[in-house]
Amino acid sequence: MNLTLMKKRLSVLVLFSWVCFVGFSQQKELEAFKQTIIQYNEYAEGKAQEAEHKKKSAEEYRSNIDKSFRDFVLLKNSENYDQLKTFEGGMKELTLDNKVTVNIQSFNLKNVIYVVYAFDSFLASDYYVKDIAKNKIVYHNNKNVPYMDAIYIIDNKHFLIIEKYGDLNTSRRAFVVKADKKLWTAIPAFEGNELIYREEKEFKKERPYLLVWCDFETQMNAPRNASTISFDTATQTISYKTFENERIPQIVRAQWKDSHFIIDDYDVGNHILGFSPVGAP
Repeated sequence: MNLTLMKKRLSVLVLFSWVCFVGFSQQKELEAFKQTIIQYNEYAEGKAQEAEHKKKSAEEYRSNIDKSFRDFVLLKNSENYDQLKTFEGGMKELTLDNKVTVNIQSFNLKNVIYVVYAFDSFLASDYYVKDIAKNKIVYHNNKNVPYMDAIYIIDNKHFLIIEKYGDLNTSRRAFVVKADKKLWTAIPAFEGNELIYREEKEFKKERPYLLVWCDFETQMNAPRNASTISFDTATQTISYKTFENERIPQIVRAQWKDSHFIIDDYDVGNHILGFSPVGAP
């Protein structure tokens, strides 16, 4: 047999073996992750059968969930797992036996690709941000929030993260992280009125989040994307819409200055329905 042809066949065989190995590793980690979710659900419902599972605390179950999902995140090329379904906008998703949904998004920020790995189940939700080039987790949310909406670069030390928030993800919440060589750390970067309940607000010199609250009932009557929080990287300006004048939106803006934004929280329901039936948590 021709030596060149043999080398080509060998290269194809090696590549095929590597692809199979990677796919098997990804499937193995996801299966382990699914099992931790199932065990946690059984524990919470009082259905844990094995003695070793009954003895665990809720914190131990949650720790196991985080560890097993982290193992999947840190597998190289796990964002390209072949069982993921790709949707419009590049969102990738996989549902594991109707127990948990895994969601993956990529963000290209000045030629650095960050991938957000999220999971959402009945009892536990979370997301991680990974620097793909370094195969390193730079941020772990750990706040039981399942989905991120966007990431923006503010300056060379700070990023703005916008989350989908609320029971049905109809609200938006933004916060700022400070980046160092190791990890991103959330900082209190907002000054202004914090939404407490319905129209009740309290001024805070420093608060961790900007919240635009819009519960499901309000969203049904509000303009599309009524809770959207936007960011202009050129002017370092964060903004959202208000609806005091019926459905003609007004823009509320704040520019990044001295490492913070001066801007109030907002409840869309105060103007769309007169008040928000549920109110901010």
